[in-house]
Amino acid sequence: MTTVGVKDSTFICCLLSFCLAEGTDYLMTSPSPDFHIQAVSGSQWGTYSITYPGQPPLEYSSPPWSSNSLNVDANMAVVSGTENKSFIVSVSDNSAMRVYGRDANDAYTPLPIPALGRHYVFSNCHGFVNTTTVLTIATHGHETTVHITFKAQTNITISGLTYNNEEMLSLNLGEYQTFTLHSDTDLTGTWITSGDPIAVYAGTRSSGIISTYDQLLPVKHLGKVYVIPQRENANQNTVIFTSVSNVTSIDIKGGLVLSLSFTRSFSLGGLYSDGALIVNASKPVLLTLCRGGELSSKGFCVVPPVSLLPRRTYLPLEGEYLKVVAEDTTSTVLATALGGTMSVQWKMVQNSSYSIGTLNTSFFPSSSFSITSMGGLVVYVFSDVHLYTGGYHFPFEDAALTSTAPPQAVTTSSTSFADTSPNLLTSSSKGSERGPISSMRTGHRSQQSLEFERNNYALFRSESN
Repeated sequence: MTTVGVKDSTFICCLLSFCLAEGTDYLMTSPSPDFHIQAVSGSQWGTYSITYPGQPPLEYSSPPWSSNSLNVDANMAVVSGTENKSFIVSVSDNSAMRVYGRDANDAYTPLPIPALGRHYVFSNCHGFVNTTTVLTIATHGHETTVHITFKAQTNITISGLTYNNEEMLSLNLGEYQTFTLHSDTDLTGTWITSGDPIAVYAGTRSSGIISTYDQLLPVKHLGKVYVIPQRENANQNTVIFTSVSNVTSIDIKGGLVLSLSFTRSFSLGGLYSDGALIVNASKPVLLTLCRGGELSSKGFCVVPPVSLLPRRTYLPLEGEYLKVVAEDTTSTVLATALGGTMSVQWKMVQNSSYSIGTLNTSFFPSSSFSITSMGGLVVYVFSDVHLYTGGYHFPFEDAALTSTAPPQAVTTSSTSFADTSPNLLTSSSKGSERGPISSMRTGHRSQQSLEFERNNYALFRSESN
């Protein structure tokens, strides 16, 4: 499979090939030695591969209506600091199967490489007793410079250097490298930028293991509208809202209105109406869902915005509690497994265009199922251990099939000043005075670029106070 390149011309060709062939390359990281890839297929055979840094691809196949586990090399589990531990999972035909990352404690839905970004805001389920924050950054086929501007209540010590709130850590990462840090303080609202697209993962560690872990959406793919289904016990679900813009108004169906400034966050639990929590924001926000009580570590996932809802996905059929969010009519939703069509019990959310469905997973001999719709839908998997969703559908997946325009002509799901800002290679923050963990690359910077950076960082400081 063709790997997405760094240079513009190579990137355009690879992106078009990627989409026309319906193949998908995912940049992934492993949070634990027992981590595995869950390959889930529908009615067709699926083929996929895993490529470790500096090694040839390892090829595998997935029979129809199956959910198979492929153990990832235990040595690839991230630990701390800079390591060579990111890897590629490639699916030859994403219309036939899906892949997920999974271990005994949590599961996550990976992002395709073209969906990665250069700007992220951090969020996780920190707050449970004896829980620490985990932040992992990963690269693929390029070197890049990364800047982390901390949002923290207490100071953080990394490689013998101490960083306070709003101070910046800068580092260089090589090809297929990861950087992992652990913090006793909550880092929600921390701002991460890079010179090239990266993957960012958020998690928590408790009792010596990473107990929750998910891949964050970049700012360019965040949305304004979100719908979260209610599980049996609404108090077990806590939603964290994190703003990426200046003064964001958030309207939650049921009468609650919030106002958040840049990188500010707010936690909310239990406010559901007709089996759903519906969020309408004036500007793009990041929503993450924590399950198990007051910010505990019983499951964590990034909430897909309505703008990224897929129209087809494949998931394991394991008797887990499965909830479906469907946009517009439910008459086109079809859930299928080996042996027939699965029934869905629907409930319309009043005064909205959404419906919440509960899947009946009984009496089917297969270990997987497919679900399709003419409109957008997403499946939430609530099990005793895992909490994850059935994936996303990104705008470039449609645009590249109908246009040969360069990638910058492809629209994204949301816009923020952070989507278009230049690389933050310099800053007036005190953290930058401490110097990078590894040697910084420097180059010519235009006066306009430097002025833009100063203005944006001034905005960050004023809005954080």
